[in-house]
Amino acid sequence: MRGLMRARSVAAVASLALLLTIGSVYAASRDGITVAVSTEASYRAGTTEAKSIQFWLQKNAQYANGQMVGEPAKLGDVTVIYQTSSGSRQSAVGDGPPVPLPASGKPGDKISISSTSGGVTQTWSYSWQGSSSGGQWILTSYTWVKSTNTTPTG
Repeated sequence: MRGLMRARSVAAVASLALLLTIGSVYAASRDGITVAVSTEASYRAGTTEAKSIQFWLQKNAQYANGQMVGEPAKLGDVTVIYQTSSGSRQSAVGDGPPVPLPASGKPGDKISISSTSGGVTQTWSYSWQGSSSGGQWILTSYTWVKSTNTTPTG
C-alpha cells in the first residue's frame, strides 16, 4: 500500500510539473516571445537537391543593371540554412531545410545559400516579404569571394 501511495505521489508531482511547463510555454507565446528554428544541410554538386536549389535561385533571381545577381549556373557543393519564426517550435531536431525550397514563406523567414566552385564562394541571403498579393523572397545580400589560396590540394 505504501509503495502504491508513493507511486501516486510521484505521478501527481510529475503531472503538476508537466502542467506548469505547458502553461509556461503557452504564456511565453501569448506574451509575444517568438521561437526561431534554424536548420542547415549540405548537398553535393549535381545531386537532385543541388539542382533543385539552383532552379530556386534562378526563379527568385534579382537583377542589377540588367544582370542577374550571382551565377547560380556555377554552383558546386551547396549549403542551405533555413530560418523560420513562429509561436512554437515546428521542426523536429535533425530536420534539414525543405528541398525543394519553399515558393513562399511568412514574415521573418530567411534562406541563405552558399556554394563554392572553381575557387569562388557565392552566398545568397533571402528574406520573405509578405504583401497583400502574397509576397516574395527578396535578396537581402549577395557575396562573391575568390579564394587566394594557391596551395594545391589533394
